[in-house]
Order: sequence, then structure tokens, then C-alpha cells
Amino acid sequence: MAVAQLYHYVAPRSEIHVIANALIRLLRHHREIQTIVLKCIASMAEKNKDIFGPFLKAFYVRSSDSSHVKRYKLEILTTLACATNISTVLRELQTYVLSPDKEFAAQTIHAIGRCASTIPEVTEACLNGLVGYMSKKDETIVAESVVVVKKLLQINPVQYGDIIKHIVRKVDKITVPQARASILWLIGEYSERISKLAPDVLRKMAKTFPDEEAIVKHQILNLAAKLYVMNAKQTHLLVQYVFNLAKYDTNYDTRDKARLLRALLFQADKCPALSKHAKKILLASKPAPLLESIVRNHDQYTLGTLSYVIGQTVPGYTDLPDYPLEPSDSSIRNVEVIRPSPSQDESPRKPSSSGKKKSTTDEKFYSDEEENDENEGTSTEGPDDEDEEDEEGDDDEESENEEEEKSDEDEDEDGEKPAKTINQTDEYEQLDARSPTVVDNHESSEENDTESEDEEETSASEDTTDGEGEEKIIEKHTLSFNKSPSNIAISGFSMATTTEKSIAEDDLEAFLGITTTSASNQQSTTKASVRDDLQNLESLSTPSTLTYIRQYECLNRMTGQGLQIQYRFPRTPFQRATNMVHIELTFTNTIPNNDIRSIKFIKSKSGVNIQGFSDIDQLPGGASIITSIGIDFNDTTQAASFDISIGGRQLATSISIPCHVGELFQPKFINEKDFNKSLSSLRGMHEITGTLNVNETQISKFNFTTIQTKVVQCANVSSVPSSSGDSTVYRFSGQTVSSKALVLIAIQLNMSRSTINLTLNSDRIILATMLLKEIQQAISTIS
Repeated sequence: MAVAQLYHYVAPRSEIHVIANALIRLLRHHREIQTIVLKCIASMAEKNKDIFGPFLKAFYVRSSDSSHVKRYKLEILTTLACATNISTVLRELQTYVLSPDKEFAAQTIHAIGRCASTIPEVTEACLNGLVGYMSKKDETIVAESVVVVKKLLQINPVQYGDIIKHIVRKVDKITVPQARASILWLIGEYSERISKLAPDVLRKMAKTFPDEEAIVKHQILNLAAKLYVMNAKQTHLLVQYVFNLAKYDTNYDTRDKARLLRALLFQADKCPALSKHAKKILLASKPAPLLESIVRNHDQYTLGTLSYVIGQTVPGYTDLPDYPLEPSDSSIRNVEVIRPSPSQDESPRKPSSSGKKKSTTDEKFYSDEEENDENEGTSTEGPDDEDEEDEEGDDDEESENEEEEKSDEDEDEDGEKPAKTINQTDEYEQLDARSPTVVDNHESSEENDTESEDEEETSASEDTTDGEGEEKIIEKHTLSFNKSPSNIAISGFSMATTTEKSIAEDDLEAFLGITTTSASNQQSTTKASVRDDLQNLESLSTPSTLTYIRQYECLNRMTGQGLQIQYRFPRTPFQRATNMVHIELTFTNTIPNNDIRSIKFIKSKSGVNIQGFSDIDQLPGGASIITSIGIDFNDTTQAASFDISIGGRQLATSISIPCHVGELFQPKFINEKDFNKSLSSLRGMHEITGTLNVNETQISKFNFTTIQTKVVQCANVSSVPSSSGDSTVYRFSGQTVSSKALVLIAIQLNMSRSTINLTLNSDRIILATMLLKEIQQAISTIS
């Protein structure tokens, strides 16, 4: 704890993450130690959420935990909740609400309210879940739900008018004073939205006024005063009756409050200035309350001290000193480094005479017995064998040196003969022009050059000895990427090979038959490459998906030094990994007469993990190359950013590929029965609703075809066939590509009210909320 305290206060942000593992390890000790450590982690997490985010599961509550441990774990889970993990946190909190520990269940509901207030995307879903808890039989859960909902409704009361009406109808069944007071405050604050229900609630409260708790009586007086300034003609006698009851109440505060409100409303001659502005005073706009942390106000004490644990100053406590205004002498940081002296038994290692690298260690890994057994089980080699190995090593080195010298001579000859290089480049471009995946944008050369190239190709074909049916394949270009840790993984970047005859499905077996005699790993690689090539052709020629596919630019030709990169989502499965989103990239060289060489991917940015890429050696001028990749976005819209280099120089601008929310899904084909069965398990906090108002003439144009077109444009989902014959409800289903989490979409047409009701159910409530807004916007454009 002392070292963690030191890192917390003085360590740079880049190094503070090392304390997480140590503190998590301390949670294995006794509950007293757990309580202190968890409280410190709760304070650290408020300032550095990212260091404890990967250890979210370490703070799940166990049934054997003490009440203090449960409370602090709940606080940490609420603090670490963010848009990326809120679905997991809410799913965990829902199980805590059913705990037999009623106090802990109430604290969980408070935690759900904190998540709803800090993450706007889940506010509506949390409100729907909390309203559902009001139907529970446990009064503690019901009361806490009402209190939290009352605070959440202040954020946007206009949007949640139906929830207010639902709560008002619960006032007779709820007996907890705090919950009854919260309901009465809601009725008085938003009485204009429930003008018919509010006076009747005041009539019922007047009957039970003498028997209510003081906190409830105060809210009854507030309700009476607010209804009087809003509708004095209807509520005048009822308000007078309530004030007379409060005048003779046994509680001092109740009598004083009644006297104040009576003077404000009925005695305008005594305080005319206040009575004139009574409505503004009583119905003034109030800021939404903040759901505070349970460890608040403890930051005034130093972390890890006894005063911090108990929340008050104890004798002997001293604060941390302030940072000095003048730097201290640097000599106090000079530490003498004691270097270990080499032992006498060690002798300097002699270099190998043959120059061959040998992986040897000073200490033996195996014991003497195991080494003797190994020597007896293997055949011994004589000195002649060792000499033969040395000679073979020398021969290998001589052959490698000859190959290096030969390659150097070839490079020198290439530099002295530019005409030969030009001819090779022209031949390369001509072959690329015939490729189905390489599109040459510039015009062909003159007729003389074409004839000379044809003669060269004819002579080259005559020299081949592999047979008449052999395919001539140009070296394929692939992009490779260095691996880095993250939640996002990209793999499978491959380019279609250029052949003299196109590879169709009928030729696939014959092509694979040629490689059956090769090694197994080479055969699997060839199959994967050909499969990707066929997948590219299929995705490009599928008419059903072209309607909804849009192309985006991730690298502009100005910032890319002539290289332009565009990407699109073909909405076809990625064959190499089912949890990856299939993306097509188009590399275009916009400079007609200049080849782009050595396109390499250097590193990922923003913690994105990218793997499985190779380099592009050359991209001819004016040509384009279409490639396929797979990206695991981990059910988030976080962009996959990375750096590339062209010609050995890194681009100043990073490439970013964001994923639109609708492309994170894939169709899930189910019937109406399975749809309703899955819907029953995705209620409450897994449900998000929306309403779209349209005019009478516009709603007549809505049918299954128009709605399906707009929904499929927004998301890669499939329609659910209806067996009930209801033509006003349209259902769609899908699942996330990464985690296969189900998403259910229901669109209901209300012809009488000219409204469209949209309902989305999914475990990934953040994605569902974003998708709901896009579908609403798309449907509103139907004219």
C-alpha cells in the first residue's frame, strides 16, 4: 500500500498502471484487508479509470463477501462503467438486485441510477428497468427505485411523461415514506403534464395527512401550494383544508412550513412582493441532482492512512507536503551503482572457429541423470561426423556468400541498364492490365511498344517446359502488420493473384490438385488465398448488397503522396474468422507515370491490435488494387487506426477505419416464435423504444417494402416472416459479428394516431440506442 500510495501521488501517468496487479493480488487476503484495499482502489479509480478497467471481473460481488466489501466493489464497478462495458456492468447489477441482502439490493439500484446519469446512451434503458422494479413485492426495492427514478426524470422530464403517469398510479401501494415523498414531489413539479391526476392525488393525501410521516407531510404541503398557483379555482377549498390540518400538527417544522406557504398564497397584503412572484418561486427550474459516490469527501485525507479509512482526523495525522517552489539539489538522487564482479570460475567465451552461431548456455537445463539417459538413448557421433558437419556449415556459408555477391552484381547491372528495367516494368503493367482485380486507369502504350512486348511474351512462353495447361501466376502482393495489444484485431489481408486465365469455381479443384504434393502449411495458405479471391469476386458481383454499399475514403491522395485508400463494407461473411467484419480496401495510385513502391504498415494507434498483413512491393501508376481484410471491432464503433510508410518514409497522417453501427451486425434468420421467445429474455434494461410522429397522408405510404429498405440500409439484419397475419408490425433480427449478441427490431404502425413505434432489444444496449436513432432518421425520410 505504501508503494501504491507513492505511485498514486508522484508517478507519471504512463507508469501508474503497474499498481493495479499488486492491489488486485491483495484482495485474496482477509476481509479486513480487502475493505481497506477496495476503498483505496475506489478513490484511485475515480482519477485513473483506465488502469483498473481490464480487471473488471475482479470486482464482481460474491455471496460470501462482507457488507463493506460488497459496497466498495459496487462502487468500483459503477466508477469503471463506460460506454464500452456498460452492457456487462448492467447485466451484473441486475443479478445483485435479486440478492437476499435488501440493503445491498437498494445500493445496487442506486448504482444503476449512477450509471444512467453518467452514460446518457443507457438512461432510457435504465429507466425502463427501474420502472419494472416498482412492480416487485419488496418495499425496499420499490422505494429505492422510485427515489432513483425521481432523480433521473429531472434530466429530461419532457421525454418521460408516460413514466411519470405510471409512477403516480403507484402512490397508493407504496408505503415507504421516502418513496411517497418522491412521488408527491414529482406530481407537484410536473403537474401541468398530469393536470387531471394531480388534484385527485391531493384529495387522497388529505385523508391520510395526520397519519403520514413528517417528510411526506411537507411534500403534501408543497403539492397543495403548487396546485393552487396552477389552478386556484379547482383546488382552493382543498388547499385551505390541508393548511388547516397542518396548522395544528404536532411537528414544529410542519406548522412553520404551513404558516409560510399560507402567507405567500393567501395573505398578499402582508408580503405583496413575494405573493406577486409566488408561481416563479414555487415552480422555478431546478438543476438535476447528482447521484453521489459513497466514498465522497474522503480525498481530503492521504490515501492509505487511518484517517482516510475512518473518514475523520486522528491524532498524529499529517498531510502530504506541497510541492516545493524551488527544485531540490540533484545530488541527493545520485546513487552509487554496485556492479557485480565476474567470478574466477568463469572464463571468457571463445568465438566459434566455423563462424556458425550456436545457442548454448552456461548452466545446464537438465539434471545429470536426465542428460546421461538422453546420451544413452541417442547415437553417438564420432569426430568424423563433427568434421563433416563443420564442412557442411562451411559449404552453406560459401553458398550464401556467393548468392549475396550474385545479388549485388545483379543490382549493379540493373543500375547500368535502365532500358531493361523499363521493359520489365512495361511487361508488369501489361500483365496487370489483364488481371480481374488490378484495374489500369491509364491508356495503353503505342503500337510499336505493344508489338515488342508481345514478341517478348511469345518467346518467354516458348521457353517454358512445365506443360501446356500450366498457369502463369504473377507474384501476389500482400500487406503485413506488426502485432500490438488491443481489443481490435485485423487479419487475413490478401490480394487476388493475376493469372492468364481467370480462376473460376470449376478451376478451384484443379488448382488445388496441383498443390497437393506440397507441404501442408503451403497448401492451406493457397486454399485460403484462392478462397479470398473467389470471395472478392462474389462480393463485387452480388446485386442484392450493392444497393446499400457505400464507399468511404480513409486516405486522401494529397496526404498519401499520390496513394488513395478507400474502404467499403460488402456485408458478406469473412471466411477466415467468423467474428470479424469483412472490409474491402481499394488502393489507387493516382500518379499516372510513377510507381509507388514499398507500402508497409508500421504500427497501430490507440491500442488497436492489427495482425496478419504483408507488404506491397510495387503499385503501378494509375492502377488500383482491391483487397479484403477482416476486423474484430469487439462490438464497438471505435476506429481502427494505424500508420503506414511509403518508400521507407512514414506518413504524417494516420489511417483510421471507423465502423458504422449497422455494419457491426449480421443477419440472424429466425421465425416469429423464436423471435418472441428471445424477446422475453431481453426486457427491462435490454430494451430501448422510440416514437416517430407522421402525418396521415405520409403513414399511408408505409408498407413492408419501404420499411425493410430503410432498415436494411441502416443495419445488416434480416426480416422475420410473420405467421400471425398482422400487417402493422414488422420484425427484424440480427446478431453482432464479434460476440453474436442478439438484436431484435420491432416496428409497429399506429394508423389511428399516425405514429410509428420502434422497439429494439439487445444485450448491447449502447449499439441498440445508436441503431434506433439511425433507423428513426431513415424512416422519417420516407415521403
